[in-house]
Amino acid sequence: MILTILQSPKTCMSSISSICNPIHPHRKTQYTNNLIKYYLRKQEANEVKKLHIQRLKNYNDLRDIGLRLTQLIADDKKCKMGEVFEEMGFSMLDE
Repeated sequence: MILTILQSPKTCMSSISSICNPIHPHRKTQYTNNLIKYYLRKQEANEVKKLHIQRLKNYNDLRDIGLRLTQLIADDKKCKMGEVFEEMGFSMLDE
């Protein structure tokens, strides 16, 4: 809270006393517990995001490998990749 020169002395004193008053121990504990819960939730969310990103990378790597193998088969058969997928009973779309 920034005190300005335009405030009356009474307002300034009440602002200063509200800043300087100690926090009740129960409220302090509750505030601390809320902070801990907030940071734990934030940490859990970050871990979930990291895990999700890691799984997406693994999925993309495996998909790329599968597409390369399909391309090799298609080149060998001199046909399109879509035809290879149809032969195997797979769709080219991510479903």
